[in-house]
Amino acid sequence: MNVGHTIAIDVALLLPEPVVARVVALNRILSAHGQNLRLDGSHLPHITLAQQFVAGANLPGLLAAVAGIARAERPFELQVRGVLRQATALTLAIAHSEPLQRLHESLMGALAGFEETACGESSFLSGGEEIRPNDVDWVAHYSSRSSFGRYQPHITIGHGELTGPVKPLDFVADQLAVCHLGRYCTCRAVLAEWRLGQ
Repeated sequence: MNVGHTIAIDVALLLPEPVVARVVALNRILSAHGQNLRLDGSHLPHITLAQQFVAGANLPGLLAAVAGIARAERPFELQVRGVLRQATALTLAIAHSEPLQRLHESLMGALAGFEETACGESSFLSGGEEIRPNDVDWVAHYSSRSSFGRYQPHITIGHGELTGPVKPLDFVADQLAVCHLGRYCTCRAVLAEWRLGQ
């Protein structure tokens, strides 16, 4: 990774394997009908806590800040409460909870000093996929449009329509990661990860 470049990152909760399998299965239903967002081992299902651009040279400091927050938190339960459409994407809506909101706000506060405004498609990990202007715009405006009182925790499934209800799902969140973002703001590569409370 070129430390002279700006990197598009997502600080995210990674999901337990049974939840990943369920999300990927839903994504496959959409993929069978022609949607382009495909979740797999290099497009990781996740719950975003923060997104921003960071200078490569400042990434070690950002990772250290996230590590400190990860150590201070404890695993907590999350609840999926059905499918929600956000813009053009279908998502699994996550019920708001005090531990989740606290973790989101702690990260936003700690990482604000690392945020860069100089950004573009080259900040993303393309992996041969074209980065969209919407991807750049989403990350550039995450703090003003999607954080604190506007934070809507979710797991993106993909684009299209699902037939039938999605059953509620409870699980324990315990894995925090900083990921390099790709097309559709997917988590393409894990740059560092931690278990909460360890």
